[in-house]
Amino acid sequence: MLMCSLRRLSVAGSLLRRGWSGRVLLCHRAGMAVSVQVHPSPECLFDEPVQVRVGGLSPLQQVTMKASLSDEKGQAFHSLAFYRADEQGELDLSQCPSLGGHYTGTEPMGLFWSLTPATPFTRLVKRDVATSPLCVHIEVFDGHGTLERLPEQPLAACINERWFMKEGVRRIPVREGRVRGVLFVPPGDGPFPGIIDLYGSVGGVVEHRASLLANHGFLTLTLGYFGYNDLPKDFTNLDLEYFEEAVNLLRQHPKKPKNCQQASLSLNLWRRVLEKKTYHHCF
Repeated sequence: MLMCSLRRLSVAGSLLRRGWSGRVLLCHRAGMAVSVQVHPSPECLFDEPVQVRVGGLSPLQQVTMKASLSDEKGQAFHSLAFYRADEQGELDLSQCPSLGGHYTGTEPMGLFWSLTPATPFTRLVKRDVATSPLCVHIEVFDGHGTLERLPEQPLAACINERWFMKEGVRRIPVREGRVRGVLFVPPGDGPFPGIIDLYGSVGGVVEHRASLLANHGFLTLTLGYFGYNDLPKDFTNLDLEYFEEAVNLLRQHPKKPKNCQQASLSLNLWRRVLEKKTYHHCF
């Protein structure tokens, strides 16, 4: 799940970017403008940590920090945490502990990894990794309050655009022989270590993890094996030779390493694949 990825990768794309991600809502209080900013930039890759800072508050002012986003299906996710500004009226989430809410303690990325679906058990999955980011809205409210009791207007707000492909990564649909999927190729001449990404029992092709791996220099094939194009409708009777075909396809890529050590294909749900096939090839 993406929330788990945030915590593991951050806590471990310059594409054409439109919108108002850098726009900041300001509220003037006592002659000072309250602002919230994301550093080093309001635009980043999905697995990159950021620093959230608030300025212009009153000394020791109590505030509620809220993060929210809507996925591609319109499902809402949110998180909130209670904070207190320092004596200069500033708040740095990488230095100041949360006093309550969805998490407590000093958690620089807490607003992100604690995002919770409004509809229980809803999974956050990004389908379009190439042309649109996940936009996380960050708001600052006066006082400590629950979602239902927050003031109507925030003191300040901004948007953090979290992208999945950095500049130079190539996304290539794969339809070779029986193999179906999407290949993500890192920028540069390589060679690159290869990964085949199997995403469990959701069906289709899930690209967000593969795109992030390519950002870090892995030649990554996210492999469809059921519920996609002309592949089987379910995974009750998988042909294990299909996975060997995918391995051989990736091994033949011109940007694979010439000399390498053993590599294996694995994922929790696909124990049956490993029981039948262990690949001692470089791919």
